[in-house]
Order: sequence, then structure tokens, then C-alpha cells
Amino acid sequence: MTRTATLDEVYFLDDATAIPLKVDSYRTQEALGKDRAFVSWTAEKLEIVDGHAIALISATTAYDDDGGVVVTSRQKVDSIRFDAEMPLSTFKPALQPGVLIFNSLTKQSSHAPGAVSKAAMTPTVAVAPTAPSIAAEPPADYTGAWSVAWILIGCAILVAAVAVRRGRMV
Repeated sequence: MTRTATLDEVYFLDDATAIPLKVDSYRTQEALGKDRAFVSWTAEKLEIVDGHAIALISATTAYDDDGGVVVTSRQKVDSIRFDAEMPLSTFKPALQPGVLIFNSLTKQSSHAPGAVSKAAMTPTVAVAPTAPSIAAEPPADYTGAWSVAWILIGCAILVAAVAVRRGRMV
């Protein structure tokens, strides 16, 4: 995710460890001047684990433009280890040889190392048996017929009106 706007952030640090105890984020200089953070992270429980200061319990709160709380979420660290041996597969997926890799940062693609036959890299396509194609039939167009009908009806009304008129004149 890329951030499209600059944020002003204010850090409140622990005097002994210089670990952030609170971080307030502001969208604008004006909001900073009014102390109207739109999100705030707070360490609720700070402990030293294996010589490292860690916020074991923290909370993140989002605010609306008037300073009202929109949502608060709590984070809790149940387990943490430092300098532990971890296999590389923990951090990267195991890629099959020859699989296509897209790099969204460089906008380039490559294949994972390893030999793969060209047949394996060629996509196979199963063709379904062909059935008669479905075609949408346009609705019948009665425009011409209705036009002729209305002209004939109009003429009949006109003839009837003339006949009635002549009958009265006589």
C-alpha cells in the first residue's frame, strides 16, 4: 500500500528506554495545531523481554474529524522470541522450479530457478465440446405495421366524419 499524503506524527517516548509509548498521526498541520489526531497508537503494557523493551499490549484508536472515537482495536503479543533460528521458508514461499514470478515493484517478471520442461511451462487448454451457440433474438419490430394501421384508422375516422357531416348538410 502506498501512502498518497504526508502525515505529521508525534511520538511520546519512554524516558528510560526511548521506546514509543504513544504515536499520534495528523492529516494536516491545522489538525496538528488543534491536537486532532485521526489515529493514535498507545502502548498499554511495556515490558523488557530478553533485554528488549516490547509493548506487549497496545491499542489503536481512529477518530472522526470532530475528535470522536470511530473504532478502537487492541493488540496483544502472546509469544515473542529474539535471535531464534528460523528456516528461510518461514519468510518466503517455497517456489516450484520454473514458476512465473511477477514483481509488482519493478513491474517485471521472471521464472524461479530450476529446470522445467517446456511442456510443463506451456499452458494446456481443455476445449469443451461445442454446443449450438445461443443467440439472442431481437424483439419483433411492429413499427411499420402499427404505422400503417394508425394511418388506415385515421383515414376511416376522416371518411366517417365527412360522411356524417354530409348527412347533416342534406
